[in-house]
Amino acid sequence: MAECLSALPFEPDLVLSSTANRARETSSLLAQGLGWASSIISARDELYLAEPLDLVRCARGCDEGVRHLALVGHNPGLEELWTWLAGFAAQSLPTCGVVMLRLRVTTWSEVDAGSAELIDFLDPTNSC
Repeated sequence: MAECLSALPFEPDLVLSSTANRARETSSLLAQGLGWASSIISARDELYLAEPLDLVRCARGCDEGVRHLALVGHNPGLEELWTWLAGFAAQSLPTCGVVMLRLRVTTWSEVDAGSAELIDFLDPTNSC
């Protein structure tokens, strides 16, 4: 997935990751593969098997200096979050799948239902 992401103009200011071993490993491997500083990764206990509103609370708590955020976590929470933010039923999100959303907000505290549009969906089972 790092190779797929390298072709896109995306570099997060912050990566919020579940504390699960696989999520932390994924965050670290993506950072290494894409040249992101490991210091932008923050493992959070509240992201372990988080519900969509738990994920939203984490996003709403971001510092306003964060312009681009990546969440690394688990289903079904991430699929449900995508559906809630974008306002339509999400495709199945496979392991290591990537959903890129653009939020139509000016501050993180404004993140709410329907406040995002789908930019890209990367499925590791298909070619990038």
